[in-house]
Amino acid sequence: MITQGLLPFKLERTDELLTSRGGLTIFAEAMRALQVEKKIRAAFPHPGSNRGYEAWSYIEPLVLMLIGGGRQVEDLREIRDDQALRSLIGLDRLPSSSTVGDWLARWGKRGGRKAMNTVNEDVARTIVNRTGGGDYTLDIDGTVIESAKEEAEWTYKKVKGYQPILGFLAENSVCLASEFRPGNIPGHSQALKFFKRCLRLCPKIKTLRSDSAYYQADIIGWCQEKELGFTITADQNNK
Repeated sequence: MITQGLLPFKLERTDELLTSRGGLTIFAEAMRALQVEKKIRAAFPHPGSNRGYEAWSYIEPLVLMLIGGGRQVEDLREIRDDQALRSLIGLDRLPSSSTVGDWLARWGKRGGRKAMNTVNEDVARTIVNRTGGGDYTLDIDGTVIESAKEEAEWTYKKVKGYQPILGFLAENSVCLASEFRPGNIPGHSQALKFFKRCLRLCPKIKTLRSDSAYYQADIIGWCQEKELGFTITADQNNK
C-alpha cells in the first residue's frame, strides 16, 4: 500500500492485467450480440488449410483498432500487446500486421469490398429490425478520404484519394449503406440507384435529406411518385 496523501483515494500495486481500452469490450460485446462473426463467416470462404486464419481473425482486430483510434495497419500492435483486453474478449489468435496487410491487399482484388458490403447491410438490417421505431429520414452524403496510393484520383477538394458515398438513418445514426468510389467520381453519379438501394434495405424511409448532388429531376420525380418527403440543398441565384 502506498502512503495516502491529501486526496481521498488509495493506490495499490497489483499483478493483474490492466487495460486502458476497457470501452472496446462493450463494442466487442455488441458485435457478438449482432452475430457479426457469423455473418463474416458466411460472406468469406474458409482458409485453405487448418493452420490458416479465417476472415474474422483479420476483421475483428481491425475493427477494434479503428474504433480505438488507430489509423494504420501497424496500429494493430496496440491491440496485440494489450493482453488484458484480449483476455476479456477472448481474442486468442491475432495475425501479424504484415499478414493482415497482405490479406487486405489480396481480398481488395478478390471481392472483399463486395463481401463486406453484404455484411454491413445485414448488420444494419438487424439493428433496424431490433430497434423498431416509426418512419426514418435518410441522410446521403459523400466523404473524401485522402490517400497517397498510386491509384488514388484527384477529388473536388484538390487532394488525391477516394470519395465513397454513405447513407445514414438520422434517427439512430446507423450507416445503412455505402459505396466505395474513386476520388474523381462525382457525388451525383448513379444517385437514384444508390437511393433505391437504401430504400430496399429499409422500407420505412419516408424522407430524403441531401446536398446539391441529389438535386436531380429523376430523384425528385421518384420521391414524388413514391410520396416521399425530401429536403435537398441547392445553390441559389437571383433568377
